[in-house]
Amino acid sequence: MLPVHVQMEKITIAGRPVIHLYGDESPHGSMVYYHGWGSSAESSIFRGGIFASYGFDTYLPDAPYHGQRQSPDLDIGEDIPWRTLMDLVQRNNDEFQDIQDYLKTDAIYLSGHSMGALTVGMVLKNYPVQGGLAMNGAFDFVALGQHYGLKPQDLEGIDLPLEDLASYRDKVLYMANGGQDQSIPAQIQESFYQALVNSGVTNCHFSLFEDVGHVVTTNMLDEGLTYLLKEDK
Repeated sequence: MLPVHVQMEKITIAGRPVIHLYGDESPHGSMVYYHGWGSSAESSIFRGGIFASYGFDTYLPDAPYHGQRQSPDLDIGEDIPWRTLMDLVQRNNDEFQDIQDYLKTDAIYLSGHSMGALTVGMVLKNYPVQGGLAMNGAFDFVALGQHYGLKPQDLEGIDLPLEDLASYRDKVLYMANGGQDQSIPAQIQESFYQALVNSGVTNCHFSLFEDVGHVVTTNMLDEGLTYLLKEDK
């Protein structure tokens, strides 16, 4: 169910399916939300409706091999092949150029959960967007890969946010992780946050939700959106 006054339409951007959610007004610009592994734009509609109700013109793209882009070439199962997941993050990043061209505005925010949060970290590094809201992600891709048995050389061809912390300056970033998350350890993202602060990035915040697992809570969304709107002048 969508919030009152939020409408929905299904569109395509560069031939790819996207769900568009919007209210009567969108004073805060556009929000692009990226779902996690095994999820879809369709299953993210309620979450997108929250962004739209806050005053964002909201777009939910399907990641490659997910949702309306499912393909027999890749079976999305519970056992995650982490190099494949990182390839999809890279493709999300590369495809964002088409979304940016479609929106024709500089007032673009990003948000995402899990694989979608990794996408936020990469797109925020590479594009001139306003800011991002990353839930249960880890922007130190090397440390995350090592947690799952990947060696640094296994990430060849993947953009690494930790290699260009200066690109996060003048962008607003909120990061939230569950303390009981068994999929993406919160300490990896907290360490990345400390690296940002040590490099002189000031418009960033990290929150640890102690008793939360690998899920998005309403408290994360509320605190994150409040922070984005407060910090973005």
